[in-house]
Amino acid sequence: MALISCPECGKEISDKAFACPHCGNPMNPQPQQLQQPQQEEYLSCPKCGSHELHAEHKGFSGGKALEKAQEINEAVEEFNANAAQILIKIKSLLANNIKNPKDALNRVSISDITRANYDDMEFKPTDNNGHCIGLFLLKERYADACRFCIDLAGNDDINRAKNFINDVYDMISFNNQSFFVIVAKRLVELKVLGREDDAVNEFAYYALCSREIARQVIDML
Repeated sequence: MALISCPECGKEISDKAFACPHCGNPMNPQPQQLQQPQQEEYLSCPKCGSHELHAEHKGFSGGKALEKAQEINEAVEEFNANAAQILIKIKSLLANNIKNPKDALNRVSISDITRANYDDMEFKPTDNNGHCIGLFLLKERYADACRFCIDLAGNDDINRAKNFINDVYDMISFNNQSFFVIVAKRLVELKVLGREDDAVNEFAYYALCSREIARQVIDML
């Protein structure tokens, strides 16, 4: 992990971040495209979700895809009109999912970090660094989270590590409304395409919550 400057607000963020936790500016849309696509990009097969379709295609691919594109646009507009109220409900649902780490991080000392060991943690090759840090927060292993950040960054700046961990918490708990909107629009698209299970799995990954909670969130969108 390396820290880079957000081109929008200039603050330091991870080079693996989906979006800037400070201003919400989209950074890395991988592995899923999180930015709101233009209508042309919404052209997709209603069954498989393939985007390898274009308006000039004839018959099923063009007509059905354009209908689905319009349906997605309308769903996104409806979401935009109610985003603030939806976010309040989702934050309430996630309130007890992961504890705010700020106070606990303030109590983590240099000696705690020196003794920390995260060799028992299992990370998938596809996991981004923010998700890995979220797993530490879920287990309330704050010293290990600091050690993980320090090892990745290649420096001993403890305060920098703690600030980054707090930023990750703001993202996975959706305290950052801009990031929530980016993620939610992606989930709305999946829902309209009939891929609700994919939407549930994505939200469970973002928020590190159970599929049951994720299902309730998708039902709100």
